[in-house]
Amino acid sequence: MNLLKHLSDIKKVIKIERQEKYCGVVYTNDLDNPDFVKIFHPNNLGKVCGSSKNPLIPR
Repeated sequence: MNLLKHLSDIKKVIKIERQEKYCGVVYTNDLDNPDFVKIFHPNNLGKVCGSSKNPLIPR
C-alpha cells in the first residue's frame, strides 16, 4: 500500500472519531525519508492527552 494513501486513510478515521485538531502522536525515524512510522490513536493515549477524573493508562 502507498504510504501517503495509508496515512491519509488513518487521518480520516481519526478526524471522524475525534473532533479536536490536536492530541495525536506520530513518531518516525526520518521526516524526509521515513523507514518507520508509528501512529498512536488519540483514544489510546490515556492520561497523556487530556484530563479526566479517572484517567486511563496508555495501552
